Amino acid sequence: NHRFKHWISYSWIAEVRGASEIGGGPRGQWSKPSTSVSTSFIPSGPPQAPSNLTAIRTDGTARISWQHPESLTGGTLGSYTIEIYRTPPLKPTELLVSHKMSSRPLPERFTFDNQGRFGIIDGDSGNRIPSRTKYSLIITDPIGRKSERAEVILS
Repeated sequence: NHRFKHWISYSWIAEVRGASEIGGGPRGQWSKPSTSVSTSFIPSGPPQAPSNLTAIRTDGTARISWQHPESLTGGTLGSYTIEIYRTPPLKPTELLVSHKMSSRPLPERFTFDNQGRFGIIDGDSGNRIPSRTKYSLIITDPIGRKSERAEVILS
């Protein structure tokens, strides 16, 4: 039950071996290897938007968490990118983080559990996050297709 994975490039060569001589005897010799062929598997559409997006206030910080059915690691063809935007009340939107998911280490305060659950903590004791701050998440796949924007407002 093997399945090919998305974003991976697979390559093959073929060799054949001659049959045994009539009446028995050793098998024939191997042919020269064929020319290499390769293929890649790419999903038919853009990534799904993050789901179950929540933003919870704790001691002046915001804990943003979400889920996604894919691991978002990409493969030999490239990496997924997660962009998180923050819009404080009455202020312009700013990019909080943009991260290629194949890059390690993860950004500070970013979590990923390999089971589709992701999170980030915004703010610290010296930088309190105001209530009604809006967070927006966009996932970009290795060929640049973007998910729909998912949004949540910190209560």
